[in-house]
Amino acid sequence: MRLLAFVSCRRILPVCVLLSLTVQAWATDTPMDRATLKGITEVQVVVEPIVPEIERHGLTHSQIQADLELRLKQSGINVVSSSPASLRVDIQLTRVMVFRVYAYSLKVAIHQPVRLDRAPRISHVSAPTWSVDDSGTIGTQRVRELRSRVTEIVNRFITAYREQNPMQ
Repeated sequence: MRLLAFVSCRRILPVCVLLSLTVQAWATDTPMDRATLKGITEVQVVVEPIVPEIERHGLTHSQIQADLELRLKQSGINVVSSSPASLRVDIQLTRVMVFRVYAYSLKVAIHQPVRLDRAPRISHVSAPTWSVDDSGTIGTQRVRELRSRVTEIVNRFITAYREQNPMQ
């Protein structure tokens, strides 16, 4: 009986760990954060590098870059290759060895120049002023679906941007 209980615990524990990694989203998409978007006239899209193992599962840097640039242009946001404001996307995946899944962390953020009150002469400081974070687990065969999750979060950015810049 003790052996059966031990074996059951060994099977249940990994499942409990996976359930604790269910999708969670954190946002700094408050009215104050949205207000920092007012007056931005252009953005550059910066997608952090994606490791080759993940690209082999169908989620590529070039796809994400092209998707986002097209989506922003379609919504009327000027996309340029060099701008003080940048829409940054960072996708991190860690393989959970016991199962055929990845734990993922996804962050979409607007970085823009900021001024430090205590050191106003420092002019080259950039910081995130609006962001949405997401994390969870995803099967190895479904990694490419994170592409649509990135688009959903970028759509939240577009809504926030349009709220602050209705005439642009």
